[in-house]
Amino acid sequence: MDWGSLIGLLLAVAAILVGQSLEGGSLSSLLQPAAFIIVFFGTMGAVLLQTEFKHFILGLKVLGWILVPPKTDMQQVSRKINLWTMLARREG
Repeated sequence: MDWGSLIGLLLAVAAILVGQSLEGGSLSSLLQPAAFIIVFFGTMGAVLLQTEFKHFILGLKVLGWILVPPKTDMQQVSRKINLWTMLARREG
């Protein structure tokens, strides 16, 4: 689990809630379904407008990697780097 992402997410939510309460606003005013729909689907629309659909779908598929990144085989990565190093030395 990527603790930095989790801590950052919790810190951001806490900052929003504390800032809202310091200004005298109620916390329930932040939970408006209409505002959520406008922001969430407006953002999705803007991303779709700017990005190819296949990349958008790929982004949704890897969204879980934010908190649980895929496992990396460091020996395989090391072997690849060694192969690239030898190739670079040989071919310049």
